[in-house]
Order: sequence, then structure tokens, then C-alpha cells
Amino acid sequence: MIEWLTGVNDFPSRWYCGSWSDALGWTHIVADFLIFAAYMAIPFALYWYRARGPVMDRSRKAVTLLFSAFIFMCGMGHLAEIVIMWVPIYRVAAAIKVGTAAVSIVAAVGTYIVLPVALDRAKSVLDEAKDLGERIDRSHAEISRLTGAWRIGG
Repeated sequence: MIEWLTGVNDFPSRWYCGSWSDALGWTHIVADFLIFAAYMAIPFALYWYRARGPVMDRSRKAVTLLFSAFIFMCGMGHLAEIVIMWVPIYRVAAAIKVGTAAVSIVAAVGTYIVLPVALDRAKSVLDEAKDLGERIDRSHAEISRLTGAWRIGG
């Protein structure tokens, strides 16, 4: 199975399919590499944030990991596109696309499950912050009233 998946004898590399100019070929390669590099940076940043950031509940951890896997797989797809320019790994690229599709579907479903809960929690935090702000304003008003009365009467 691995030999069939990675076999390249029955395909030409993309560089030799059609009439690629150097400029067009290298434009594809450089663009795919930059996209690959960005895609690789994002899941590591998410992991770093998750590892060092605030404690998350299990569902948000799972969605973060799913998004990291999705972004990682997208980056691998762009890396495969670079390799295909010289080595026709079309079956490997197809396997990466299937993996990306599977992870992306699960991540999308997970988002629809977790997002409403996260938004409700965010609204609760904002409501608490608003209430706290109002209490602080009332306290400042009371302090001003008391200190003003003390100055006048003192």
C-alpha cells in the first residue's frame, strides 16, 4: 500500500506537464511555500497559547486541536504541491486532501457545538464587567458625595 501510495512511475512531475515557464513555476512554488510556512506557524501558535494561556474546558481544547490539525493539513497540502513540481506524488497529495477534508468537517461541526457555549460565556463575562463598572461608578459617586460633604462641613 505504501509503495502504491508513494509510487511515481505512472505520472510525470508537474514541471513537465504542459509548458511551464520558469516564472510561472517559481511563482507557484514560492506562493505555496509561503502559504505552507504560515499554515505551519498557526497551529504551533495555537498550541503555545493553549499550553501557556488560560485554562480551557475540554470542548474548547478539542476544537483548538481540531483547528490546529486542519491548518496543519492545509499546510501539508501546499507542501505536496511544491514537491509535485519535481516528484509526481499525486496519490500522497490526494491522501493529504482526504485527511484535510475529514479534519475540516469534524472541526466545522465542533465549532457549531462549542461556539454558542463560548459566546454565552463571553456575554456573561461582559455582563459581569458591566455590573462591576456600574458598582465602581456608584462607589465613586458616593465617595465624592461623602468627601464633598466633609470638605464643606469640615
